[in-house]
Amino acid sequence: MSGRLCKLSSRPKDAVVRAGALLIVKVDWVVQVHQLTAAQQAILDHRPQLAASPKEIISVLQLTEPASQDGALPSAAQPVSRGETAIATGN
Repeated sequence: MSGRLCKLSSRPKDAVVRAGALLIVKVDWVVQVHQLTAAQQAILDHRPQLAASPKEIISVLQLTEPASQDGALPSAAQPVSRGETAIATGN
């Protein structure tokens, strides 16, 4: 997995990496990390071709958008401090 993550930091500008319930999506050079629900995992299990289209995977799984350009975080995103994990609350 570390090899796939290293590739995300350079090229291409769009990519998808999945490890179980963890989904990392890179669209237009912006990296998003998502913890998938059981329902979202089932969708990907039955539609593996979605991994070839980062924009489509975000749409189909109804994932949150990346932080806005003014630096504000989307409502489900939480900043991560050292030793903590961000969890989307669905609020």
